[in-house]
Amino acid sequence: FIQLSLRKIESNFLASHGIRLSFTPAVNAIIYREGVFPTQGFRPVISTIDQMVRSKLSIIVGQVIVSYPTANEVQVSFSGKKLRVKFMVDGVSIGEEYQSLKLCLSERRKLKKDDTHALIAVHEAAHVVCLALLLNEVPEIAVSATSTSNENGFVIRSGEDKLIQRNQLLRIAASMLAGYASEKMVFGEEALTNGSSKDINGATAFVRSVLQNSGLGSSPTSIQSQKGPDFYTVIDYKGDFEKLTISYIKEAEEMARQVLEEERHLLLILAEGLFNRGSLTKAEMQRMVDVHAVRKAQERSVTPQYRKKFQQELAVLNSLQKVA
Repeated sequence: FIQLSLRKIESNFLASHGIRLSFTPAVNAIIYREGVFPTQGFRPVISTIDQMVRSKLSIIVGQVIVSYPTANEVQVSFSGKKLRVKFMVDGVSIGEEYQSLKLCLSERRKLKKDDTHALIAVHEAAHVVCLALLLNEVPEIAVSATSTSNENGFVIRSGEDKLIQRNQLLRIAASMLAGYASEKMVFGEEALTNGSSKDINGATAFVRSVLQNSGLGSSPTSIQSQKGPDFYTVIDYKGDFEKLTISYIKEAEEMARQVLEEERHLLLILAEGLFNRGSLTKAEMQRMVDVHAVRKAQERSVTPQYRKKFQQELAVLNSLQKVA
């Protein structure tokens, strides 16, 4: 998107002023670092292009008119927090100008490699391990250093848990609690932080919802904790459902702990990558999983083969009918 936007600016500049304008890859890179938020779509990118590039075009035109009237080419690059504008005639430079940029996000995104970053790297790496080993799903991206003050790290999945099998319930919850479990395992229980609150809330809400409404608990019953207006639920007066939810959460945490202990080497390799680089792509994480995971790919699948089982049952039925 950034590349297409800059090409359009180049085309419009040539049509309006008769001057070939070009941007080096360094300009694309700084726009990316300043404008891309994985969760906010294109709007920040558009505003960054406007602020860093489009707002400078009139200045460039003014510089051509006043100082470089013979220029028929302009090349824009980025270096040292400034746009470097080179004016040329048929590829030969006749002068340069610099325009300062106010950089905010790229500075804040620089890796601090401090205690907090180490904690976040291990935490996010644990989510990757459990997703890969329990759900056979390598995330799209894992990030341990961001520019936002309320989001220190995150993992973005591509899949959705729409149709959840019973044997996946604990695995999904364990993947949610993996960061919490890794903090206890690597740094010790006394060093636990409140950074896992979102994960804990999410895991609790997920388990509670599935057990409460989907019949994956101890009975196919819709349950609510307090008396309500409908007649389609059973009221949990004794708190048995609350105890069941807590037991599932504890079991999920234990599952996460066991996987992380088993895959400690993979966990630390992923955490090292996040600590040193700030983020890992799906391809990079997949390679680490393929090389360092104790569990192999064929051991990770949890999706039951409904079609195969159905066909087996039909085959048995057909054989019985032939005998009859």
